Amino acid sequence: MDNLITIENMKVFLVLTICGSAILLLLAKIWKFFRMWQSVSKIPGPPGVPILGNILEFVPGDLAQNFRVVKKFMKCGRNVKAWFGPFPIILIYDKDDIQKIIGTKQAESRGPLATKLLKEVCLNGLFSSEGNVWKRHRKIVQSTFHNNVLKNFVDNFSKNSLILTERLKTVADGESFDIFRYIGDCTFDVLFETAFAYNMDIQKGCNVSLAKNILRINDILTQRCTNPWLLNDTMFRLTKMSKEFAQLNSIMHGTVAKLIEERCNSFRESAKGKLDVDDADNMTKSKPVLLDILISDGQLSDYDIRGELLTALLAGTETTATTCCYVLCALSEHQQVQEKVLEEQRRIFCKDFLRPVAAEDVSRMVYLEQVIKETIRILPPVIFVHRQMDEDTLLHDGCVLPAGVFTLIFTYGVHRDPEAFPDPDRFDPERFSPENTLGRHPYSYIPFGAGRRICVGYKYALSEAKTILSSILRRYRVLETKGAVSAVEDKLQLGIITVPKEGVYIKLLPRETEI
Repeated sequence: MDNLITIENMKVFLVLTICGSAILLLLAKIWKFFRMWQSVSKIPGPPGVPILGNILEFVPGDLAQNFRVVKKFMKCGRNVKAWFGPFPIILIYDKDDIQKIIGTKQAESRGPLATKLLKEVCLNGLFSSEGNVWKRHRKIVQSTFHNNVLKNFVDNFSKNSLILTERLKTVADGESFDIFRYIGDCTFDVLFETAFAYNMDIQKGCNVSLAKNILRINDILTQRCTNPWLLNDTMFRLTKMSKEFAQLNSIMHGTVAKLIEERCNSFRESAKGKLDVDDADNMTKSKPVLLDILISDGQLSDYDIRGELLTALLAGTETTATTCCYVLCALSEHQQVQEKVLEEQRRIFCKDFLRPVAAEDVSRMVYLEQVIKETIRILPPVIFVHRQMDEDTLLHDGCVLPAGVFTLIFTYGVHRDPEAFPDPDRFDPERFSPENTLGRHPYSYIPFGAGRRICVGYKYALSEAKTILSSILRRYRVLETKGAVSAVEDKLQLGIITVPKEGVYIKLLPRETEI
C-alpha cells in the first residue's frame, strides 16, 4: 500500500511539474511579447484595428495596391511600425538607423521565416544561408566576381546584346511595346553562358519555357512574402500555387543539377588545377565561367554549388533586365539626358560606332553609369532589405528595436530622403558625378543592399547593364514619352523584385539617319 501511495505521489508531482513548466514557459512568452509590444508601440505607425492590426489594408493578390499602402506608411515618420495580426514589422527609412542595423553585426540574419522560404529555392546559397555557412560561402563566391573574371564576361554581354538589338528591329517602328520580355530573354542567355558555359539560346526561341518558369517561381515567392496567410505552410498547401511551385522548382533544380554535373565531369576530366583569379593573363587565356571557379576552389560540394548558382539565376536576371527597362523608360521622358548619353557613346566608339562593346569601353561609360544609378535611385528593382534583429538596437529618435523583431529597410523610401537628395523626385544623373557624391552618407543610397551582405554581384550587374544599354542606344532612339517614369511608378507592385503591373512600354526608331 505504501508503495502505491508513493507511486501516486510521484505521478502527481510529475504532472504538477509539467504543468508548472508549461505555465512558466507561457508566462515567459507573454512577458517577452509584452516587452516587445512596449518597445514597438513607441514607434510611430498607421492606426490599425484590434487583433488584426494593419492587415486589412493589404488586398490579396493586388500587389500594386499593396505597394501604394506601404508608400503611404512613409507619411507616419522616418521609421514606421505596422502590425500583421500580433506580429510587428518595422519599416526603416532613416539612413543613420540603417547604418546601425546593416552596417554592423547587430542584424546579419534574415530571420527563420525568410530563410526557410528562400532555402526551398536557393538551398544553402548566399540568399538563404546564415552564420558560419554564409561567411564561408561569401568568401568563396566573392572570388567568382573578381575584376579579372568580369572583364572576360564583357564579350558575352556584348554578343547577347547584339542578338537583342537584332530582335528589336521587328518592333522599332515608333509604336509602343513592352521592352521587358526582350531584355529579360537576353539576361537569361547571359547568365546561363557566364555561369554554366551553356547556350540556352532563349533569344532565338529555344528553352523559352524555362525562363518563364523561373519568372513564375519569383512571382509565387512574392505572393507568399506579401500575403501573410500564405507564409503558413498549411495554408499555402491549400492553394493551387503550391503544386505549381513544387513542379516548377523541381524542373529548375533538375536543369541546374544536370548542367553542373556535365560541367564538373568535363572540368575534372581535363585535370585543371585551381584557377587563380588574381592572374589576369591566365584568366584571359582560360576564360572560366562562374561554375569553373567554384569547382576549382574545391571547398564547396556539388549541392552547395547548385545553391549558389540557383541564387545567381534568380538574383541576376530579372533585376538587371528591370534596371535596363527603367533606364530606357527614364530616357524616353528625359530626351536631353539621352542625348548626353549618346554624346559619350560617340566619344568612346568614334567612327566605328556600331562595333561590339569591349571591356575597356565599359569603364569609360561614366555618364551612362550615372544615369543607371539615378534611375535605380528613383525606381529601385529591389525595394526591401529584410533583417531580424539579433539584439536590442537604439534608434535615432530614442525608440528601441527589440531583439527578435523583423525589420524591412525600405530602399524606395531611403532614396527619397531630401537631406541626401534635394528635390528627390527630380531625375538628375549629376547627383552621381564624382564631385556630388563626396561626403554623401554611405547608407543613403543602397540599391544593392549594404554592409556585410551587400550584393556580391553588383559589379557584374552594372557592367552587363551598361553593355546592353550601350548596344541599344547606339542603334535606336527612344522616342519621347512625357510622364513615363511616374506612369511606371504608379503601377509598381510590391514584391521581392519590384516590377510594374503591366510591363515597361517604350517606343523605338532606328538611329541610322542620325549617325
